[in-house]
Amino acid sequence: MIARRAVLVCALLATGPLAEAQDVFYRSWRWVKETSAARAAGLGGAMTAVPDDASGSETNPAVLTTLVKSELMGNVLNQRERTTPDGDALQARTGFGFLGLGGRLSSRWAVGVYAVEPQAVRIESGSALASGVGRVEGTLTETGVSAAWRPASRVHVGVRLSATRLTLDGSYRLQPAGGSTVLEVDTAGEATSLTAGVGILYEASPHVRLGLARLGGARFEIPRTARLNGLPEQALDGDGPSVVRQPSVVSGGIGLLAGTRVLITGQLDYVRYGEIQTPFASADPGTAPPRFALFAWEPRVGIELSLPFSSMSLQLRAGLSGRSAAGAERSGTAAAPLPSVPPPAPSPVPPPPISRTALQEIAAALPQTPRGGETGSLRGAVGGSLVTAKGLRLDLAVRFGAEGASLLAGTAVRF
Repeated sequence: MIARRAVLVCALLATGPLAEAQDVFYRSWRWVKETSAARAAGLGGAMTAVPDDASGSETNPAVLTTLVKSELMGNVLNQRERTTPDGDALQARTGFGFLGLGGRLSSRWAVGVYAVEPQAVRIESGSALASGVGRVEGTLTETGVSAAWRPASRVHVGVRLSATRLTLDGSYRLQPAGGSTVLEVDTAGEATSLTAGVGILYEASPHVRLGLARLGGARFEIPRTARLNGLPEQALDGDGPSVVRQPSVVSGGIGLLAGTRVLITGQLDYVRYGEIQTPFASADPGTAPPRFALFAWEPRVGIELSLPFSSMSLQLRAGLSGRSAAGAERSGTAAAPLPSVPPPAPSPVPPPPISRTALQEIAAALPQTPRGGETGSLRGAVGGSLVTAKGLRLDLAVRFGAEGASLLAGTAVRF
């Protein structure tokens, strides 16, 4: 989407539409995970109303009862190295992307399982942080199980349970012009969150399908510590670990089948960025932590053309996804002066710990960018599949746009 601002705190991620972490420590880490299945990526992620695809176990579990045959699919995801406008260097990486299996148990019941690694990134923050430098390494993995039921001939409903695991390791150093370190912040930890999702698919006609899905956001607790001018280490986020959250997403979609060769799909995501609460200590005692003010609408569209041949068929697809600009609510537009805390004098008596009030002053001193002026962005995708008469499908998709390029390649087999 995506406003690239440095404000205060750790964040994630995410499926389709995405906002970045508004944190000088975690910078370009994503709030929301992106689609990692190759066919779905080629359609711009607009999959809520697309039937007969095992990747629906992640995006809309209700579509599992539309599977004609059981399907096993998997792909790898390669992201290219790039530098963001803020100066962050995102390292290239290759991961497994998406693995999934879905099938019908009867005419009314179907089940599916999946595993996805939508994010695994190393970020090196650049000079745009003024006097601060930092890095973060993070990996997000999700595994889930889905079940679908067909209560009527045109109605499909489904549920999804998933476990999402986040691993983070990062550091940040804020230095004055003189060169000595004023503030050092470190984070390292792992956390797992359980979430649920529900979906429905309605076949309005043989050529029109309507889908609706609500996917819950994950919540993680990751500890962070800080040292100011060499004083003893303190927990940074008040009385406990910082809370890193993914926002929940509500998606509505439509799928139109024009004849037997053209599929047109559209989707509108309501991304609840306002659920995300900045976990940093409040700037003033007793006040609520900042929240992301935006509840964003983010569109997706895709088109797929099928070209049948004697022993195989070729599928060509393209898609677009819109990203909103999302920012954190925080008063003021300029960083406050750095707190004057002299280094401890040599003494056998240990120096006093930093008070919570001092940490709140540190929060107010961190670099930030004024609100306003953010705009959304578009991301494009193209892809294709080669489908054999024996049920083997080879998939390829390329995503491009403001967030850099990525390549997805995989296969699916039906039995």
